[in-house]
Amino acid sequence: MNDEFIISTAPQSEDQKNRERIGLLRVADNYPKESKSRKLLLEHIAESYE
Repeated sequence: MNDEFIISTAPQSEDQKNRERIGLLRVADNYPKESKSRKLLLEHIAESYE
């Protein structure tokens, strides 16, 4: 797996947030469905919409 992503805490445009979410979803898809890592990534993505 060669996906690279950076989780930024600086203010981001909605487009930047969407690109980050897509990258994180791709990484999460590589983990088994019941994996704790996958769940944490998906939780992070969900929190980014708040």
